[in-house]
Amino acid sequence: MEYSQVELVRGIKNRDTSAYEYMISKYGRITYCLAYQILSGTHSKEDIEECVADVFLDAWVKIGAYDEEKASFRTWLLILTKYKALTYRRKKALDAFGKPQELQATKNFENLGKDGMVTAGGPAPPEPIYATDQAGTKYQLTKPDNAKAWPITTFDIDASKDSKLTVKLPGLMATYKKVADRFTVNIPKDGEKVLSQEVDLFAQKAVVKNIKRLSPTSAELTFALNTGADKNVKITCFHLDGPDIKKYSANFDGDTAVVTIEFFKEADAYDIDISWPSFVMNGNWTINLK
Repeated sequence: MEYSQVELVRGIKNRDTSAYEYMISKYGRITYCLAYQILSGTHSKEDIEECVADVFLDAWVKIGAYDEEKASFRTWLLILTKYKALTYRRKKALDAFGKPQELQATKNFENLGKDGMVTAGGPAPPEPIYATDQAGTKYQLTKPDNAKAWPITTFDIDASKDSKLTVKLPGLMATYKKVADRFTVNIPKDGEKVLSQEVDLFAQKAVVKNIKRLSPTSAELTFALNTGADKNVKITCFHLDGPDIKKYSANFDGDTAVVTIEFFKEADAYDIDISWPSFVMNGNWTINLK
């Protein structure tokens, strides 16, 4: 059975389980993708599925708070998803300190038109951070469950209050949440073309090495990563955007990234923004905790 927005809201208010099931089937994908965008890299697939289930339960319970004059039901549901996912994220272990578990990452994007844009993937989760006491016993640092603001400066640890602890911090993970650079790619009619075009990602540089046409509306870009002077900073992933990009799938592996892009229409050249670059900044810092 199909529901209009008015019928769906009325059905949920009347505790119609068929309306509840329809809500899940209609909005399950878009809510999962948003939760995945926020939580991937720090949470498991099971955690993300649990988060989405909690979103639909919240919608069922809080439907009386929904005001159709302020937002569509879909928008309201996505707002619930965003705040629920951020709540889940605050409860997880450190995600900005240390090195990622691996320098391999995936990033996927799709422009759904009137249904919005979906981005998923990101850097691998960080390795756990440990403090060591004078006897050599290790204690894992975690964020407090009630942490509500950034940056986190107080951590939970199982050591006794008078312990003298040392933390060896191998690196930091960071993201610039803005457009870093813009470039134009000219795609050959067929085959591969060498570009050797440098892009500046603030903390590090990369080079668009070559482009290969796969079909009239798709192409494959290959990037050389970490081409700047600072060898202690490594790119873990970034986002591509542009008015002609329909969707893309990117694979990051060490010093190389390969991105397959599908465009809305066939053309010889496209403008592309590169944004939200993420990095790991390597170091061997020692911190004494009190």
